[in-house]
Amino acid sequence: MTLPGAFLSLLIAVVGALLVGPLLDTGPRAVIDQALFSAVLIAAVVSVRRQRGQLIAAAAGALVAVGLGWAALVTGDDTIVLAWLLLTVLFLGFVIVSLLGVVFRTRRVVTDTVLGAICIYFLIGYAWGHGFAIIELRRPASFGGLDEAVEPGRLHALIYYSLGTLTTLSAGDIVPLTPPVRTLSVIEAATGQLYLTVLIARLVGLQIAESSER
Repeated sequence: MTLPGAFLSLLIAVVGALLVGPLLDTGPRAVIDQALFSAVLIAAVVSVRRQRGQLIAAAAGALVAVGLGWAALVTGDDTIVLAWLLLTVLFLGFVIVSLLGVVFRTRRVVTDTVLGAICIYFLIGYAWGHGFAIIELRRPASFGGLDEAVEPGRLHALIYYSLGTLTTLSAGDIVPLTPPVRTLSVIEAATGQLYLTVLIARLVGLQIAESSER
């Protein structure tokens, strides 16, 4: 089970981090961005099913990821940045799998089911965005049109590219230049389409089954 309103809190945190960061052209943008992303990680912990093992693993992962993120922001050390990115991808992957279990095991379509499904979609984009950041950090110039350094609080361009790829609505202003990035971009685009197809089929099936039982 999840806490009441947990999916709504996570969705607000995710959308808030996406919307607020790009509006901050001056001032401590990186600090605010990192604070918003830390809120996403904390909200993700709350949304995970309340089984003791899952909750402990999620809380530990989020705590270390948040700590590494702030350490990377302060020091700018590439090793710490890489560790932060790797752990964040693993943590988001764990949360996504946990939430998939909640959404696809439900027997009734309720508001929380829909909110959870939307959260998963955004988190997939976040996870791939951080994955792309790992590649860009290790192999600079893997993307064309990227004007931000790979560091905490400055990943909006890659998350923007990731969500554009996931939804297959990319504007084309950021382009993959190396074979690994191109391959991963194709896989992400396919993942987004398959997820939506399976999700819609599942929710429609549940709705039909529920209607036939009335």
